[in-house]
Amino acid sequence: MVLGWELRACILLSLFLQIFLAVAGTFRRLASQRRIVKIIWLAYLLAEFVPVFGLGLIVSKQSLLYYSDADSAPIGSSNSVDDHFEVHCFRSNKVVACGDENILMYCAAFLLVHLGGPDSITAFAMEDNELWLRNLFYLASKCIAVAYAIYQSVLTIHKVQVPVLLLFLYGIIKCTERTCALYYGSAKSFRNSMLSKSNSGFNIIPIIDKSLIEMNVKDFEHVEVLQNAFLLFTVFKGLVVDLSVSILERNQSRDLFLAKSSADAFRLVEVELNYLYDVLFTKIPLLHSKLGLCCRSLSFIAVVSSLVLFNSSSEGYHHTKEMFPFF
Repeated sequence: MVLGWELRACILLSLFLQIFLAVAGTFRRLASQRRIVKIIWLAYLLAEFVPVFGLGLIVSKQSLLYYSDADSAPIGSSNSVDDHFEVHCFRSNKVVACGDENILMYCAAFLLVHLGGPDSITAFAMEDNELWLRNLFYLASKCIAVAYAIYQSVLTIHKVQVPVLLLFLYGIIKCTERTCALYYGSAKSFRNSMLSKSNSGFNIIPIIDKSLIEMNVKDFEHVEVLQNAFLLFTVFKGLVVDLSVSILERNQSRDLFLAKSSADAFRLVEVELNYLYDVLFTKIPLLHSKLGLCCRSLSFIAVVSSLVLFNSSSEGYHHTKEMFPFF
């Protein structure tokens, strides 16, 4: 096998962690037990470590599959590199290249997509958002490592697989989305965005409608809860970054809570905190922007095109057992 058991296990573990975080990230806002929080925290850390470890395995395998001396390995041998590899060697310009390098290119691009992380959790704590610049250099270095792995494969097989490049583009977009989400969730960016809108002459803090205050408790359904909570979130989100609210807004919000029952008041606060969680710890603010829309459109086209081209290729790589971790 071109993929050893360790690389295969690494890819499957990384895929499992991505699925787990996509689900657990949604319920993290409701988790109050330390045991559950620690499990999510451990998965969050492993989701960054496992793909990097897999990239290291890929580069090391490429070094084993690439010989600078033409006489260092027998031609046509199926065990010329390692007992774990089923390889075929050929001679080209005094270089012996072994193995199906295409599968390693796909693995590298696939792991880069995992480094982008799921949409439901980009940061585990607010301090992670403040380290967005370090995360930028970290993900940029991993993109360079994946590009190097693809380059090594191109040197061996003397051609570039278009599906790999599209998957690589998708991985870069995912990493860019994560970095932008961390930047938008940082205190400085969050504060500057509110100040820039207020200085532009627009009142970003709406006045609470009196009809919402006088609304009958029986009519306070789920839609009204979302509307009222979003209105309160727009008013008070500046408190997170030490921005003050006016006396009028404070009095109106107080009248709104006094007009509701205690159960409805707590429902409002719960949904309001959910909005705050989405802004600070997920990719939702980015996805609601023009940049996020462009990134998602481009990434959707890239991943669908990569899948179609890969399945329609005549190379036959998708017929091997090596592609099991991908599908």
